[in-house]
Amino acid sequence: MSGLKAISNKHCPYDLERYGGFAPYVGLLETPAPGIQAGRCFPGGHASGGFSLMAAFFIWRRRRPQRAYLVLAATFACGFVLGFGRILQGAHFLSHNLCTAWVCWLVAIGLYPVVARFAEHHGPVGSRNE
Repeated sequence: MSGLKAISNKHCPYDLERYGGFAPYVGLLETPAPGIQAGRCFPGGHASGGFSLMAAFFIWRRRRPQRAYLVLAATFACGFVLGFGRILQGAHFLSHNLCTAWVCWLVAIGLYPVVARFAEHHGPVGSRNE
């Protein structure tokens, strides 16, 4: 997520002038005003820790779909709890956490075929095919 933080230019709510900070509000992909350092607050890092566990959904997706959806719900809850804590601290907006969930889901979907193909050829991760 730090790579996305580097290019987003979003300041944390507590950095914004309207909430007592130093930075004017700047849109997601807009360039900050001259003399104002770019923000590094989007997407949410803490929330991504919980949302990244969404990848576990794919472990049980085919064999035990009920368990897969239970895991997915639990990981959403984990991500939102971690993200909500940061909202209360003034470090993020709800939109930061919603977008973080979306990014984590897209990464999990994108990596699933790669990991599945690897497992087909080499067996499950951690097994020894000798």
